[in-house]
Amino acid sequence: MTWPPLVAGEVQITSPSEKLRRQINSKLLRDGTIGSDTFKPKDAKASTSMDSVLTPQQAHDGYPNDTAGSCFLTVGEVVNCGLRAIDDSILPDVPYGHAYIDLRGLGRSARDNIAKKLKRIATGNGIWRPSI
Repeated sequence: MTWPPLVAGEVQITSPSEKLRRQINSKLLRDGTIGSDTFKPKDAKASTSMDSVLTPQQAHDGYPNDTAGSCFLTVGEVVNCGLRAIDDSILPDVPYGHAYIDLRGLGRSARDNIAKKLKRIATGNGIWRPSI
């Protein structure tokens, strides 16, 4: 796969144990199961926060949209799926602790298939729910 080039300030995350936390839209969580659309962002960059920088609660509190909680994938799991994880948190207008799972090199059907795989892995890792 040929990846699009990174922009100045973006860095590929290489620590396989880093947890990338993805917020789950309330509409995409049914009976404790994540919808695969959770991993189908329109821009092919699945927005996450890095657990080494933000706690799950901090990531939830700083998220601007409706969220039922979050799930995570490790960078190692992302890499094993043939993807890469990018830290873009130093860029202007990017939230503190932000990173993304890069899906840009994939066609539509490949993205659909990988979204299902990411969903299965993330569901197996567990779902974090915010305290009220």
